[in-house]
Amino acid sequence: MTDYRISVVIPTYNRASSLASAIESVLTQTEPCFEIIIVDDGSTDGTDELMQALSNPRIRYVKRTDNKGAAFSRNEGIRLAKGDWIAFLDSDDSWFPEKLAQQLAFAKANPDKRVVCTGYELYSVPKQATTAVTLEDHQYPNAALLLGCDLSPGTTMMVHREVFQQIGFFDETLGRLEDWDWLLRYTDQGEVAILPQLLARVNHIPLSRGEGFQSALSQFITRHSLRYERLMHCQRRRVFAELWIQVLGCYVREGNFWKGIYPFIQTLRWDPFSLIHLVHRKFFFKSAL
Repeated sequence: MTDYRISVVIPTYNRASSLASAIESVLTQTEPCFEIIIVDDGSTDGTDELMQALSNPRIRYVKRTDNKGAAFSRNEGIRLAKGDWIAFLDSDDSWFPEKLAQQLAFAKANPDKRVVCTGYELYSVPKQATTAVTLEDHQYPNAALLLGCDLSPGTTMMVHREVFQQIGFFDETLGRLEDWDWLLRYTDQGEVAILPQLLARVNHIPLSRGEGFQSALSQFITRHSLRYERLMHCQRRRVFAELWIQVLGCYVREGNFWKGIYPFIQTLRWDPFSLIHLVHRKFFFKSAL
């Protein structure tokens, strides 16, 4: 008989202000999980004290003294997990009460599906605006993942542990895009199943670590170049331009305009019109970069 125990992995780094809310959203699930593994990636903001105050036999707190990134923390949680399914939650996000119950019901009804994501509410912190992100098909086309990763896998994804044994863990050399990279590798053997219901809340705060993002993006593009050759040229140009604009935005927020020259040139190389559209949104619709 198939067992359906769920392990929840929450990586965290200096998010003591939101971690308790994330944990509470797991503890109040209508479908109880088997265990909650908190992997602290070297926090210095009082996360230790917060975890000492939380007493629950299902919670396992693992503290590292050095900071190795989200991919390493997720992998550490996977190695420690004892459940048959592993669900991920970023420490600044939260789940709605029915999330695990609906994912588990889908998994039981569709035993051939090994990766299940859900819809979610995306809250933009700078704009203080909420957007519903739903994907209406239960089968997320593999080709769609090449155009972008809007699944928020760090918070909505539940994976059968056998998948990690088959294709490996998250790439710890990537400072960003490691979840997207993992999903693209998974498409070599299956498709991502989608529950369009809004079952999580994802808080979006623009990042400002340009160098790490640029390095990860260059590595990502090189690694998946053969996949992107399958796209039409216009699609490939648009995807890469939008990604380089994100790197440019990081440098702009840092005030590091000299380092922003390279992603600016890369954006022009792939799709110069994307910059025109960006300026139009910025100055006429007051949209944040």
